Amino acid sequence: MHPHQLRFFQIDGVRNGKLGGLFFEDLPITAATWTHGGDKVVVSGRRPFYYVYDAHAGVATKVPGLAGRSDKSLEKLSTSPDGLATAFTLADGWVGVCDNRTNR
Repeated sequence: MHPHQLRFFQIDGVRNGKLGGLFFEDLPITAATWTHGGDKVVVSGRRPFYYVYDAHAGVATKVPGLAGRSDKSLEKLSTSPDGLATAFTLADGWVGVCDNRTNR
C-alpha cells in the first residue's frame, strides 16, 4: 500500500470489496479515524497540517494545523467518542484538541 493513499472497503464478511480511495500527494498518512456518525475522516501524518475528508460530499479539505502552534508533525491522533473533537499528540508532551465542526 502506498503511504499517501487512503482506501475504503465494504466489509460484509464475504467479499470485502474496495469502494474507493484517495491519494494525498503532500501527506504520507500515519493516522486516520472516522468521526462519530461515519461521515468524515480525519487524516494526518508527519506534516504540520491534516486533512478532513467528507465522505458524503467526496471532498478533502486541507487544515493548516493548530491555531497558535508551530508543530512540524501531527502524526498521532484520536477522535472523541462523541465525534465532536480530535486530539493530536504534539511536541514536548502537549495535546492539541480541535473542534471537528470548525477544524479549529
